Amino acid sequence: MEQRRGARASSSARLKALRQGGWRQALRALWQRLRGGAVTPLRAGSSVALGVFIGCIPVFGLHFPLCAALCLPLRLDLVLCYLASNISNPLFAPLLILAELKLGAWLLGRGELRFDRTAPLTELAAQFGAELLVGAPLVGLALGLSLGALSAAVVRWRQTAPRTVAEDSTTDE
Repeated sequence: MEQRRGARASSSARLKALRQGGWRQALRALWQRLRGGAVTPLRAGSSVALGVFIGCIPVFGLHFPLCAALCLPLRLDLVLCYLASNISNPLFAPLLILAELKLGAWLLGRGELRFDRTAPLTELAAQFGAELLVGAPLVGLALGLSLGALSAAVVRWRQTAPRTVAEDSTTDE
C-alpha cells in the first residue's frame, strides 16, 4: 500500500514537471535513450551491423521490435539500427531473398535453385523455408559485418577529419 502511494506521488510529480514545460526535456531524454549515447565508431558500426543483420532476416513487420529489443539493453543506437534494417525495402528485398535462397540451396547440397511447378505446394514451401533458414542468417552476417565496418570507418574518419572554418563557426554559435 505504501509503495502504491509513493509510485502515485512520483508519477504525479513527473506529470506536474511535464506540464510546467518539461515536455521538451522529456522528448530530449527519450531521443538520447533511443540513440544510446554518444556516437562512437564502435557503437555506430555495431548498430548498423545489427540492423543490417535483422533486415536480412525475412520477418517483415518485426524489424523494429527486434531492433528495439536488442538495441535498448545493449545501449546501441536504435535509430541507426532501424534505418539499417530497412535494407530489406521493396527495391532490395527481392535481391536479398534471391541471394539467401541461392546460398541456402548451395549449402544444403541442392546445387542450383530450382522451382518445380509439378511439386506440391507444401514441398516447395518446406524447400524454400529450409533454404531461407540456412541462407538468410549467413547473408545477413556477411552484409552486416561489412556495412558495420564501413560505417565505423566513416564515423572514425568524420571524427578525425580536420574541420573547415565554416564548420567551426557554425558549431561555436
